[in-house]
Amino acid sequence: MTAKTKACSKCGETKPASGFHPDKTKKSGLRSWCRECQNGATSAYGKAHPEDNNRRTRAAFERSQAESIARAANNGKEWTGPELELVADLSRSQSDIASALGRTVAAVKNQRRYLRTDPRKARMAGI
Repeated sequence: MTAKTKACSKCGETKPASGFHPDKTKKSGLRSWCRECQNGATSAYGKAHPEDNNRRTRAAFERSQAESIARAANNGKEWTGPELELVADLSRSQSDIASALGRTVAAVKNQRRYLRTDPRKARMAGI
């Protein structure tokens, strides 16, 4: 093994350093398994244990949602006409509008959907 190559401990092939994921805890700075072996093992585990992946994904979503709600000062409050006008502006991203209004991205997304389907909301927004 030279500084530019490394042997994979799983498949035994010698590959360039770019063929390994970085790992700061290792002396070489690289993982023991090459990218192909590591990616294959990760994929196989995910297919064999979908409940673990679903649980992790759900937990990450719930953390993100909780952080978003904590930042949203106007969460749960009634929407005003000027806010709905801003939501109706499709040239701005949902996250930009949510930040500007102190709302969650999910709330902005829902309001955009309501504006498309509910004529009363559209009239309130002046569109």
